[in-house]
Amino acid sequence: MPQEEFDTLMDEDADLNELQEEVSISTKNEEKAIEIFDILETISEEVVAKEESLEIVNEVIKGNIELYKTLVEKFPEVVVFKEQLEKNEDAKVEIDTVVEVLRSTSDSAMSIMDIMQYQDIHRKKIERVINVMHSLSRYMGTLFEGETENSKEVSSEQYIADHRDSDLVSTDEIEVFLEEFGQRDKDE
Repeated sequence: MPQEEFDTLMDEDADLNELQEEVSISTKNEEKAIEIFDILETISEEVVAKEESLEIVNEVIKGNIELYKTLVEKFPEVVVFKEQLEKNEDAKVEIDTVVEVLRSTSDSAMSIMDIMQYQDIHRKKIERVINVMHSLSRYMGTLFEGETENSKEVSSEQYIADHRDSDLVSTDEIEVFLEEFGQRDKDE
């Protein structure tokens, strides 16, 4: 998320509709990412299955090579045995190449899934921070609501005429009270 979008989300006057739109877009992106992740997982599983199948074929080819080597040694004049030995050796090289490509493809799919998970973790962390900041903003807003927002509340006097100065609460006492109130909230 670019800094400009982040700043817009953090702006006190940010429109709730914009935030809901961002959440909607984020949700759609997450759904698409899950679809991509599932497809990559399927590809990875199929690649591993084909790799295992090729290993079985490779074992058969190795057996053929050993057989044709023995036949060529026993019957050097039979050209078909030499040709089949060469074809099987070429097939083994090709199978080994394909197995390497499949392993590389599987590794690439796993790397993509790792990157997607890493990005998802950070996206979730950012969303949590944004949500906490919005909650704090709303909480602070309710704590410090102005008179214009609370026009239905009864206004209170700052100073009561009949009280003596010794009956008034000092600024220091108010600060101590607020600290105790803050500590009580933390303990709960």
